[in-house]
Amino acid sequence: MLGLGLLFCGASASPAAAEPGDLDPSFSTDGRVAALGGDGFVARAVAVQPDGKIVVAGYSCAPAEAADGTCRRSGASSFRMTRYTPDGGLDTDFGGSGVVTTAVGTTRSQAFAILLQPGGRIVLAGVARDGGGRDGFALVRYDASGSVDRSFGEQGSSIVPVGNGFAGIADVTSTGGDGLVAAGVASDAAGNTRFALARYRADGTLDGSFGQGGTVLGGPAPASSALGVTVAPNGDAIAAGLSGAASEPASARFGFFRTRGDGAADETFGPGGSQVVAAGSGSSFANAVVGLQDGRAVAAGSAMQGERQVMAFVRMTPDGRLDASFDGDGSSLVAVGDGALAADAIRDAEGRLIAFGQTASGGQDWRFALARLGTDGMLDRSFGTGGVAITSFAGTTSARATAGAQTPDGRLVAAGIACVGGSGAQCAGGSPRLALARYA
Repeated sequence: MLGLGLLFCGASASPAAAEPGDLDPSFSTDGRVAALGGDGFVARAVAVQPDGKIVVAGYSCAPAEAADGTCRRSGASSFRMTRYTPDGGLDTDFGGSGVVTTAVGTTRSQAFAILLQPGGRIVLAGVARDGGGRDGFALVRYDASGSVDRSFGEQGSSIVPVGNGFAGIADVTSTGGDGLVAAGVASDAAGNTRFALARYRADGTLDGSFGQGGTVLGGPAPASSALGVTVAPNGDAIAAGLSGAASEPASARFGFFRTRGDGAADETFGPGGSQVVAAGSGSSFANAVVGLQDGRAVAAGSAMQGERQVMAFVRMTPDGRLDASFDGDGSSLVAVGDGALAADAIRDAEGRLIAFGQTASGGQDWRFALARLGTDGMLDRSFGTGGVAITSFAGTTSARATAGAQTPDGRLVAAGIACVGGSGAQCAGGSPRLALARYA
């Protein structure tokens, strides 16, 4: 994933007593893990293996010049992942210590997405700088033990320049087997950021039958950025993100881009395969997209409703229309606290949508926020408190869930960033650490 009632859970007496949205007391001591020691870890993705082990991916902290613990958005960072056992302990058999750090390319590399593959293999995806100083789509594959899989790409990794400048992966998904599609951002010939997609074969090389030599630039013009991707049952790729220029955040809207299996824009979805949707009363954007079995897709992100930031969800039909069966008009807004956003979303076995993100209220800084919506787009009030669960972490000044997943037995896992001695999105004045929670 180049990318957002008050409840403090954890009072249940036993796992059997935990209600949906309660912290799972069989995980760690109270359902939560906050890894506050060591150097910084910016957690951006999470996946649960078939054996229930939890893999969290992101990147190591690149300290700011002020040496106050703040992480820079660029700098000498590296891909990083860690694995936890089903009971919440660090899995020290993984990589020899439970934590694996991999420098990809030169100067900096940052992982934003994770994909589990058959045989226990793990792919991390993000951005890395090549030997020519250019940032490109970056992948690294590991075996089940956490060692780099040297049979993938070039000795285990791949850095692909896309477009005409900076490029990076925000999300990745499987095409079946060991193939994958990655989505993110790249610059076109005019210097505008655009949705960028790349399809890879099982060996980590680009699939030349997709787009132009394996990559596609498109999406809403003149500027847009993909933050999530899914593959429809018929092989179409559906990406969602932000339509608008980063320099003009007030103009941001939900952006969608759909391609055929060969990478050609799906004109039946919209002109150039694209659609732009306004959610709320101001700016809005998608951070994630979830595909449905019938080809529909629902995107999760954020919108402004008046002066308040809210979680926002938009569901689209395969032909590019808003799905009116979703909360009446195709979009749903969920207000939590004084402000909230959805950073990730998944669909459970019953078809319900679970969003993972953050909220703030009462002058407090960010805390984990989860929301569950029914198939009709309405809050499922049997989950948490009124459909929402909010979680804080002791010893931290703030915590933001950046990713979510589900265990084989249906429990929810949220991973994110906890600030120690700092605040805000970048933990200004402090340092980011891993925060992890499991819910019934």
